[in-house]
Amino acid sequence: MDTSLQVLTVQVVLQKKGQQIHSVSKENTVLEAVEKMCALKVGALLVTENNKLVGIISERDLMTRVVLNKKDVSATRVADVMTANPVTITSNEKLSDAMSLMTQKRFRHLPIVDKDGKLMGMVSIGDLVRTITSAQEEMIGMLEGYITGKHMV
Repeated sequence: MDTSLQVLTVQVVLQKKGQQIHSVSKENTVLEAVEKMCALKVGALLVTENNKLVGIISERDLMTRVVLNKKDVSATRVADVMTANPVTITSNEKLSDAMSLMTQKRFRHLPIVDKDGKLMGMVSIGDLVRTITSAQEEMIGMLEGYITGKHMV
Protein backbone atom coordinates (compact mmCIF):
# COMPACT_ATOMS: atom_id res chain seq x y z
CA MET A 1 0.00 0.00 0.00
CA ASP A 2 1.38 3.40 -0.94
CA THR A 3 0.95 5.54 2.16
CA SER A 4 2.22 8.76 0.63
CA LEU A 5 -0.15 11.40 1.93
CA GLN A 6 -0.66 12.76 -1.59
CA VAL A 7 -2.14 9.48 -2.86
CA LEU A 8 -4.11 8.17 0.12
CA THR A 9 -7.75 7.77 -0.86
CA VAL A 10 -10.97 7.20 1.02
CA GLN A 11 -10.79 3.57 -0.18
CA VAL A 12 -7.86 3.02 2.23
CA VAL A 13 -10.09 4.00 5.15
CA LEU A 14 -12.92 1.74 3.99
CA GLN A 15 -10.49 -1.18 3.66
CA LYS A 16 -9.28 -0.65 7.24
CA LYS A 17 -12.63 -0.11 8.92
CA GLY A 18 -14.80 -2.24 6.68
CA GLN A 19 -17.74 -1.32 4.52
CA GLN A 20 -20.52 -2.10 6.94
CA ILE A 21 -23.46 0.22 6.56
CA HIS A 22 -25.29 1.20 9.72
CA SER A 23 -28.66 2.59 8.74
CA VAL A 24 -32.22 3.25 9.81
CA SER A 25 -35.42 3.90 7.92
CA LYS A 26 -36.86 7.38 7.83
CA GLU A 27 -39.98 5.81 9.35
CA ASN A 28 -38.11 4.73 12.50
CA THR A 29 -38.61 6.81 15.61
CA VAL A 30 -35.81 8.98 16.89
CA LEU A 31 -35.67 6.76 19.98
CA GLU A 32 -35.04 3.70 17.79
CA ALA A 33 -32.26 5.56 15.98
CA VAL A 34 -30.66 6.64 19.26
CA GLU A 35 -30.85 3.10 20.64
CA LYS A 36 -29.12 1.79 17.51
CA MET A 37 -26.45 4.50 17.61
CA CYS A 38 -25.72 3.70 21.25
CA ALA A 39 -25.63 -0.06 20.67
CA LEU A 40 -23.21 0.40 17.75
CA LYS A 41 -21.24 3.17 19.48
CA VAL A 42 -21.48 5.44 16.43
CA GLY A 43 -22.22 9.14 16.09
CA ALA A 44 -24.41 8.93 12.99
CA LEU A 45 -26.58 6.56 10.99
CA LEU A 46 -27.35 6.62 7.31
CA VAL A 47 -31.03 6.86 6.46
CA THR A 48 -31.98 4.57 3.61
CA GLU A 49 -35.12 3.80 1.66
CA ASN A 50 -35.17 0.86 -0.78
CA ASN A 51 -31.37 0.57 -0.40
CA LYS A 52 -30.92 4.20 -1.46
CA LEU A 53 -29.38 6.93 0.66
CA VAL A 54 -31.98 9.56 1.54
CA GLY A 55 -30.43 11.17 4.59
CA ILE A 56 -28.22 10.96 7.64
CA ILE A 57 -29.04 11.40 11.30
CA SER A 58 -26.22 12.52 13.55
CA GLU A 59 -25.68 13.50 17.15
CA ARG A 60 -25.78 17.12 16.02
CA ASP A 61 -29.19 16.59 14.38
CA LEU A 62 -30.45 15.07 17.62
CA MET A 63 -29.21 17.98 19.73
CA THR A 64 -30.38 20.80 17.46
CA ARG A 65 -33.60 19.37 16.08
CA VAL A 66 -34.84 17.14 18.88
CA VAL A 67 -33.46 18.19 22.27
CA LEU A 68 -33.52 21.96 21.72
CA ASN A 69 -37.03 21.73 20.27
CA LYS A 70 -38.17 19.47 23.13
CA LYS A 71 -39.53 16.84 20.72
CA ASP A 72 -40.81 13.51 21.99
CA VAL A 73 -38.23 10.94 20.87
CA SER A 74 -40.83 8.17 20.91
CA ALA A 75 -43.22 10.04 18.62
CA THR A 76 -40.81 11.86 16.29
CA ARG A 77 -39.81 10.11 13.09
CA VAL A 78 -36.26 10.12 11.76
CA ALA A 79 -37.56 11.78 8.57
CA ASP A 80 -38.57 14.83 10.61
CA VAL A 81 -35.09 15.54 11.99
CA MET A 82 -32.56 13.96 9.61
CA THR A 83 -30.33 15.85 7.22
CA ALA A 84 -31.84 15.04 3.84
CA ASN A 85 -29.75 14.46 0.72
CA PRO A 86 -26.37 14.46 2.47
CA VAL A 87 -23.15 15.34 0.71
CA THR A 88 -21.35 12.21 -0.50
CA ILE A 89 -17.93 11.39 -1.90
CA THR A 90 -16.53 8.50 -3.93
CA SER A 91 -13.93 6.12 -2.54
CA ASN A 92 -11.30 7.20 -5.06
CA GLU A 93 -11.21 10.76 -3.71
CA LYS A 94 -8.10 11.81 -1.77
CA LEU A 95 -8.26 11.81 2.03
CA SER A 96 -7.15 15.43 2.02
CA ASP A 97 -10.14 16.34 -0.17
CA ALA A 98 -12.55 14.45 2.08
CA MET A 99 -11.11 16.13 5.17
CA SER A 100 -11.25 19.54 3.53
CA LEU A 101 -14.90 18.99 2.52
CA MET A 102 -15.86 17.88 6.02
CA THR A 103 -14.06 20.82 7.62
CA GLN A 104 -15.53 23.33 5.18
CA LYS A 105 -19.11 22.03 5.49
CA ARG A 106 -18.75 21.44 9.27
CA PHE A 107 -19.86 17.81 9.48
CA ARG A 108 -18.14 14.78 10.97
CA HIS A 109 -19.60 11.91 8.94
CA LEU A 110 -19.39 11.43 5.19
CA PRO A 111 -21.25 8.75 3.21
CA ILE A 112 -19.17 7.01 0.54
CA VAL A 113 -20.75 6.02 -2.78
CA ASP A 114 -19.43 4.34 -5.92
CA LYS A 115 -19.45 6.03 -9.33
CA ASP A 116 -23.06 4.88 -9.86
CA GLY A 117 -24.20 6.34 -6.54
CA LYS A 118 -24.43 2.97 -4.74
CA LEU A 119 -23.75 3.30 -1.02
CA MET A 120 -20.40 1.78 0.02
CA GLY A 121 -20.07 2.91 3.63
CA MET A 122 -19.35 5.96 5.73
CA VAL A 123 -16.23 7.57 7.19
CA SER A 124 -15.90 9.89 10.13
CA ILE A 125 -13.44 12.69 10.63
CA GLY A 126 -11.84 10.46 13.28
CA ASP A 127 -11.33 7.70 10.70
CA LEU A 128 -9.55 10.17 8.43
CA VAL A 129 -7.36 11.58 11.20
CA ARG A 130 -6.33 8.07 12.35
CA THR A 131 -5.44 7.04 8.80
CA ILE A 132 -3.44 10.18 8.08
CA THR A 133 -1.66 9.97 11.45
CA SER A 134 -0.75 6.32 10.82
CA ALA A 135 0.61 7.18 7.36
CA GLN A 136 2.64 10.06 8.81
CA GLU A 137 4.10 7.82 11.53
CA GLU A 138 5.05 5.24 8.90
CA MET A 139 6.72 7.91 6.78
CA ILE A 140 8.61 9.29 9.79
CA GLY A 141 9.80 5.77 10.63
CA MET A 142 11.05 5.23 7.08
CA LEU A 143 12.83 8.60 7.04
CA GLU A 144 14.45 7.94 10.42
CA GLY A 145 15.61 4.55 9.16
CA TYR A 146 17.01 6.14 6.03
CA ILE A 147 18.83 8.86 7.97
CA THR A 148 20.31 6.46 10.50
CA GLY A 149 21.11 3.85 7.88
CA LYS A 150 19.00 1.16 9.61
CA HIS A 151 16.67 0.75 6.65
CA MET A 152 17.27 1.10 2.96
CA VAL A 153 14.61 2.99 1.00
